Amino acid sequence: MKAISKKWIHVIIFCFASISCNFNSNDLNKDSANSPKIIISELRKIGFFENFSSLTDEEVFDTLHQQRINHYTKIFGRHYDPGMNLSDYEILMLDNKRVVSGDYEADVGKDNDVYIAILETFSRASGGLFNPENIVEKWESDEGPVTVSFHNYNNTVEFKPEYQDDWLSGKVFSIINEQMAIKGNEKFYLFLGKDEFGLGQNFIYVRMSEIQKDAFQKHFGWKFL
Repeated sequence: MKAISKKWIHVIIFCFASISCNFNSNDLNKDSANSPKIIISELRKIGFFENFSSLTDEEVFDTLHQQRINHYTKIFGRHYDPGMNLSDYEILMLDNKRVVSGDYEADVGKDNDVYIAILETFSRASGGLFNPENIVEKWESDEGPVTVSFHNYNNTVEFKPEYQDDWLSGKVFSIINEQMAIKGNEKFYLFLGKDEFGLGQNFIYVRMSEIQKDAFQKHFGWKFL
């Protein structure tokens, strides 16, 4: 596989632990007064942070905090503690087993293999419902057409994402959810926040069931698409 662009590598790292400075938590969480530990507890009741099922809420908080310290320390090359003063949805983003976040302007282009990277990233957050293999991203020229193909369990899938300069085509997210539906009742929902305006050119996709989506609406007032 050809080297993935540095910009997309940053997006993948961002999915794991960091919070984009472009996201305005004040706009999305104006009425949030809960502490991070209370938010973690509420998210766990809905079924998130499942990989920490043997830990207490306090231990989950400490583990997530340490992950953030490790991540930022690696970035800066020295010890750095970013703290845990995060908004509701920023804490949600720390569940990388269910949540994928990034930028629609993802340096899409010939030889960058961005669609390969995003399919693999969503696969890791799919809970086994989406397992793309033998992924091929083919560009006929610097401006397309583009063809992406892969095998998902017993299915052979091929689609042609629209060329949109260096922006992701929304078709890739539709294809992922179509394949998810074959194996289970969960899908990736796009986070829109309380005002339903979303995050501009940034995105948060959350894997969950319809029941969990309703629970988010009830407990956090969040809308999803």
